[in-house]
Amino acid sequence: MADDAGIERSNRRADDEPVLSADSRESFHRDPVEDPDLAAKIAANQAIAQANELETENRILETELDEERDRANSNHFGLVFALCVLLAALVIGGFWLWGRMDRGQTIYAGSGTGRAVVVQPGTR
Repeated sequence: MADDAGIERSNRRADDEPVLSADSRESFHRDPVEDPDLAAKIAANQAIAQANELETENRILETELDEERDRANSNHFGLVFALCVLLAALVIGGFWLWGRMDRGQTIYAGSGTGRAVVVQPGTR
């Protein structure tokens, strides 16, 4: 008996469904232009979605540009630092080589005297 009641209820529901589905199909397939309020809402929602998409894309591009600027500044700093180190090495090396120059002095080691003799240019 309980099974008969359940079957009868499902049959009544099945009879009601075509009416509901026909109404829902009609409202679904209705042209949005027929309803100006609905068309305005759709246009407004599309405009908002497009504005949000453009804003998001703009934020992404700004972030990428900031990161690229940071990398460029970092690369510039590294290049300038490397050039300064190279220049300092050249200056220090130049002073070291200049200090080792004999500046025109000639040193002779005597064979029997045991002492070195410094001779200035032109005095020999």
